[in-house]
Amino acid sequence: QDITYVTERCVMKLTPDGLMVTELAPGIDLDRDVLAQAEIPLAVANDIKVTPDALYHDRPIGLSLNGGASLGGAHG
Repeated sequence: QDITYVTERCVMKLTPDGLMVTELAPGIDLDRDVLAQAEIPLAVANDIKVTPDALYHDRPIGLSLNGGASLGGAHG
């Protein structure tokens, strides 16, 4: 089973050895904002990625469902 945790700071995957940080939000400092704040030890992926900045704005990001229905509609 693939278990992924998504927070406003990072994305972590559950591995047999514990949690591994795989992505960081733009502007987040790994050591200061994630590792130093965690209450448990976290592993860090060798190929850590930066989450696309577009995901942090209140505007459509162009997702669609199978069959062509759009998810980029109204925001509340």
